[in-house]
Amino acid sequence: MALFPRFRKLEKQTADLAEWVQSGVAEWGEVFGLDSEEHFFDGHEDLPPFDFKPEGFCLATAWWLSEFCRLAYTPDLREEPRDKTGKLPRRDEILESRTEFQEVRSIHTMGNHVSIYRPKKGEGATIVCFRGTTRKRQWMFNALFRPHGWRRFRRSGETETGFVHSGFYVLFKRLWTRLWPDLERLPRPWVFTGHSLGGALAMIGGSVSEADLICTFGAPKVGNEEFNKLNVGRRIWRFVNQDDLVTRLPLPDKYLKDRQFSHGKSAYRLVGEGKVSSFEDPSDEDRLPFAVTNLIEELQSAPGWLSDHRIGGYCRRLKLAIFRKLDD
Repeated sequence: MALFPRFRKLEKQTADLAEWVQSGVAEWGEVFGLDSEEHFFDGHEDLPPFDFKPEGFCLATAWWLSEFCRLAYTPDLREEPRDKTGKLPRRDEILESRTEFQEVRSIHTMGNHVSIYRPKKGEGATIVCFRGTTRKRQWMFNALFRPHGWRRFRRSGETETGFVHSGFYVLFKRLWTRLWPDLERLPRPWVFTGHSLGGALAMIGGSVSEADLICTFGAPKVGNEEFNKLNVGRRIWRFVNQDDLVTRLPLPDKYLKDRQFSHGKSAYRLVGEGKVSSFEDPSDEDRLPFAVTNLIEELQSAPGWLSDHRIGGYCRRLKLAIFRKLDD
């Protein structure tokens, strides 16, 4: 029980840092704000169409999914009336003019949002896309990282020592009760995707639903090694843009012992102008990409390890990677 007072202290420190970063993000609106409409699915005419394959890795598929994750931050039909300026990108118009998909379900709960997309022609993959962090309440849940036992969704024969991030777990439960009745009626393959918090929710949802593909962008660590064993053999594409800070959180803590958070899956790291690599030392993802003593100086302007988290950066580098491959 001595573990929990320490968690309360760590969570308070994490929440304070999150609030500090959130304030900085508000000041750097031009860096972190919603992209203008022309950026969504930019270049789609020159890229291979979305074509889900049951095996292998495909950069084009990853790019399309990253763009759906960017689209997740736009207002859906329920949210459009709140746009008093009328300047925000229109999701339905973007889908109609630039994709072969339509949104068949849009769910909101506790400030979180998930959409289901299906091909307009009715055949092909079902895409489940979770929105990332947009509200202060979600920042608070991000900070509640004490491990929660993986019990409610545990299937017979699965590990009893799996643990997940408690904040993500709470948010997922609220969404899943409304998402699952619709999803189970839709055809496979099921593709779960999301950016940031959305990537964490996609990882949990993909595990529960036994998704055919889980593809995340800038997602934090979700569970311990025992939880990650649930996904052994599952197709998971985990992308990290350069030095994205969020993918390194929560940081290791010796007091967690076997409840330590880890990704459990190697990352596709996007660097430079369209290069896809990996971390030479996987333990780099357990360290901050800056010196804590330099944090105040680092935050004088938008640091790379924060701007690298922006979904637009993932979309841009993936597109460059495709063109680079086509030129080879």
